[in-house]
Amino acid sequence: MPTTTLFWNRPLADLESELATGVQGLSSDQAQRRSATVGPNQIRERSDRSAPWEFLSRFRNPLVLILLAVAIPFTPVALMLGFVPLLASLPGALSLIVAAYLLLVHLVKRMLNRHGVTT
Repeated sequence: MPTTTLFWNRPLADLESELATGVQGLSSDQAQRRSATVGPNQIRERSDRSAPWEFLSRFRNPLVLILLAVAIPFTPVALMLGFVPLLASLPGALSLIVAAYLLLVHLVKRMLNRHGVTT
């Protein structure tokens, strides 16, 4: 009978009993029976999202949000005060760092997914 306790917090004996296995694993017959009833042991692929949506989803990262929270308010202030070369360079640099980071993560994840590695 499944419980709501996370499996890694449960005693090993309880898990072995619930899953009808032991530390030695399943026998070949047990593995074939389970494969026939529940299907192959595969990780499900995530649905393919469009590239723009995948890119925009990276903005949920707290580091990205912090950098943007610092960069965005300083840009108009720097322009109003006339400190374009000095102060505007900080928000501009932060914005470029965020954009480069997001682009790199996006490209690496797409490449890994193309090669069958789920992320």
